[in-house]
Amino acid sequence: MDNPNVVTIEKQITLEEWKQMAAKGNNISTKIYTLGASMFPLLRAEGDSVTIIPLQRQLNRGDVVVFLRTDGKCVAHRVCWYDENTVKTIGDNCERFDKVIHLSEILGLVTHVHRGGKDIFVDNSLWRFYGRVMQWIMPARKLFKKVRSRIYRMVK
Repeated sequence: MDNPNVVTIEKQITLEEWKQMAAKGNNISTKIYTLGASMFPLLRAEGDSVTIIPLQRQLNRGDVVVFLRTDGKCVAHRVCWYDENTVKTIGDNCERFDKVIHLSEILGLVTHVHRGGKDIFVDNSLWRFYGRVMQWIMPARKLFKKVRSRIYRMVK
C-alpha cells in the first residue's frame, strides 16, 4: 500500500519548494551541498553533501540541524541547547555560539553526510560523543583546534 505522505521527487527542486512540501506533512529528504569549514571534520567543503529530513521529533543535544541565518545563508550546525521554543547551535569547528533561533526556523535534521561515494550516518554514538566533547571544551577550543589540526596534518 502506498503511503500518501511519502513523496518521490524525480527532479531537482529548490530548498523553498522542499520547505513547502515538508510543511504539508510530506516526509521527503533532500540533499544539499556544503561549503565552509564550520562543521569540520564532520562536514568538509570539498564536495560533501548532506541529506536533511523535516524535523518530526523532539530535538536532542548533539543533533545536526539546518537553518537559515538572517543573511539568508543555509547553515548546518550542532544543537547544544534547546527548550520548547528556542535552540542554540554551534559549528564543531567554531569558537562562538550562533544567535539563538526559534524552533520554527529549523528547516530540517541532518541524517547523512555523503563523501566520496560513502554515506556517514551522523546520528551515531561516535559523532554524538565528538559533538559533546566539542561543547564541553568550549573554553579551550582554540587550543584544541591547533592540536587537532597538527594531528590531522601528521596523520594525513
